[in-house]
Amino acid sequence: MKRLYRIIFFSLTFGVSINCAFSQIMTGDTVDTKAVLVSLRMNCYACHNPKVTSHDYIMAPPLVAVKYRYKLKYPDKEAFTANMTDFMLKPSREKAIMPGPVERFGVMPQIPIDAEQLKKIAAYIYDHEIEEPSWFPAHFEEKHGAKWGGQ
Repeated sequence: MKRLYRIIFFSLTFGVSINCAFSQIMTGDTVDTKAVLVSLRMNCYACHNPKVTSHDYIMAPPLVAVKYRYKLKYPDKEAFTANMTDFMLKPSREKAIMPGPVERFGVMPQIPIDAEQLKKIAAYIYDHEIEEPSWFPAHFEEKHGAKWGGQ
């Protein structure tokens, strides 16, 4: 009987601890950066793929370029995250801050991700180095007349 109580006790303790950890991740108390990176790669890289071998084959501007433009316009994290999230929720020409890519590719489609997850993705982009295509530094220099200084 003691053994049964121990099994029940440890099972409940394990279950509660797993539930608490999962709850923290889901409510945003702690940001699970690996999960956000997976979401970014699965959703954003479908069009903003840094592995594309040439500027001629891209479907959308590289995320590193998007990050660069957003940081120029919105240097602080709160404004960056809010504006990028707002654009991703309801993309439009009026909200776009990259007229060249909008002209070339059109406005990005609305993506089926909730606002909280989009906010986490935007914050991740702000806080972390983003993969850049191998051709991007040369492209940046050609378009802007300046050397790419990185992120």
